[in-house]
Amino acid sequence: MASETMIQNAKAFLLQESPDSKSNLYDHLCSMMHRILENRQANSVDILELISKDIKTGKFAPSTDPSSDVSAKSLEVELANLQNKLFDKPTEDAEPEPEDEVEMPLPDLMDITQYFEQAGVGLGRE
Repeated sequence: MASETMIQNAKAFLLQESPDSKSNLYDHLCSMMHRILENRQANSVDILELISKDIKTGKFAPSTDPSSDVSAKSLEVELANLQNKLFDKPTEDAEPEPEDEVEMPLPDLMDITQYFEQAGVGLGRE
């Protein structure tokens, strides 16, 4: 029974989380053993520290290169690029677009003053 409690105490010690890396020794040793048994290299004893370092850096290294992160243009960016053309000044060589020219006859001022006079608004004839 004493050996079983010693094993439980040892496992509890190995499962304590490090305040710096937020990982525990038990999981790290399991990862190292898994890598050693997976590769089965003859010089595993010699490269044990390299395996440990590789596992530690693998946890904290980003899986993709952040500099190659090119996201697709959003709809807002595409719309802004289209609308940006509206604010460009036309070049002097370009002819302005002909506007629909509608002849507006001059208003008849005598009729307008008569309407104002009938309504009681205006200066009157005197």
